[in-house]
Amino acid sequence: MEKKELKKKIVNEIFKCIQKDMIFKYHISYKVEVNSQNIYFSIHRYQQDFRINIYADGNIQLKFKEISHKEFVCDYYQFNSDDNLDELVKNIRKDIHLLLKDFIEYPMSWHVLLDYLHGNEGFIDMKLLRNDDEWIKNYKSIRKYF
Repeated sequence: MEKKELKKKIVNEIFKCIQKDMIFKYHISYKVEVNSQNIYFSIHRYQQDFRINIYADGNIQLKFKEISHKEFVCDYYQFNSDDNLDELVKNIRKDIHLLLKDFIEYPMSWHVLLDYLHGNEGFIDMKLLRNDDEWIKNYKSIRKYF
């Protein structure tokens, strides 16, 4: 599969997740920026930001920011032309939906999450093609604090 096709599919999935998960009664804003074939999704709520960056080379980064923490960058996906598109789309849909839902519904979630991430960066060892979903187990273990 080529990068262009992969990016188009993933961008469409992220748009679907945003449309599905955005609840406009909350004070959430988002924008999409395209710059030199890079695509940047920025979702903002008061003092918190979640960014999904899809680069021209096909790589994907997630960025978490909260007012009292420095930005945490997660290298979510490294492009490989041999990867299975259906598996990629399924995983990104699941991961982005979980993160967006918590970002939107739990205002303190980013603060708690970043407390954990800056103490142990491997805690959310989040890679798109991991099969064990270990990051979700770790992530859900702190949700009780949200």
